[in-house]
Amino acid sequence: TVAADQPQPELVTGRLAVYSADRTLAAYPDRTRGLAVIERLSDGQQWEIDSGEHPVYFSPDSRRILWEDYNEDAPRDTRLETLWLADVDGSNARQLFSGRRTGPVAWLPNDGLLMARGFAGTSDLELFRLSLVDGTQRRMLRLPRFRGVDLSPDRRQMVYYVYREADPTRNGVWLLNLESRIPKPQKLPFFGTYRWRDNERLVYVPFDPAATEHTFFEYNITTQQTRPLFPQGTGLTIANNDWQVSPDGSQIALVAAAGTKLDGIWILDLN
Repeated sequence: TVAADQPQPELVTGRLAVYSADRTLAAYPDRTRGLAVIERLSDGQQWEIDSGEHPVYFSPDSRRILWEDYNEDAPRDTRLETLWLADVDGSNARQLFSGRRTGPVAWLPNDGLLMARGFAGTSDLELFRLSLVDGTQRRMLRLPRFRGVDLSPDRRQMVYYVYREADPTRNGVWLLNLESRIPKPQKLPFFGTYRWRDNERLVYVPFDPAATEHTFFEYNITTQQTRPLFPQGTGLTIANNDWQVSPDGSQIALVAAAGTKLDGIWILDLN
């Protein structure tokens, strides 16, 4: 870890892992035994999860884990995928869902999980809400295959993009209100890379393959207004879409590129 105001690196762990939202837990595979290991970073306490080597994902409150189990050798379109839910130490494990061409998209408020179901012969996906309490499903809507899913901090709004659809009206960056009973995608007035700043504002960088400098803008989903964040420019280009907005929305951290070489990690203060 590195503090933004005092850039002195401090080693947290030498493992490549998935971390819980509160950064107290790490999950990594033990491929020799086909297990996932959850490690508490404060004292090294470990728990072994029989996930069949499949990755585990932490809930936003860092209290539960989720993983999928399926036959690696089965064709993707026909294999049966089973979703499991457990406490972070592996206790209280239970089968949550089982189906084909279906997988989790994101955690939702009020003990819900956003799921996507594929259809044979098409790239479209059906979104539905799965209750973690009783397993009931609530269908939401059908969408073209989407990418770049990012949920607002309160997990009530979802932004995603669609491209390479034969019908050009389906392409673009879209906003979806997950709280609406009948969600209707709203096309946003930009195409590029994006991150949430808070529950109402998105920071985005327009897509420009010829750009020699990346420019940042802010879009307010309530007022539908856009404003530049650094009118004088930053003089920086982002390497491999590697950038984040700080949890409090006050800064941007990015990995910069100078031509084909990396140019360090930069911190930008937001107004």
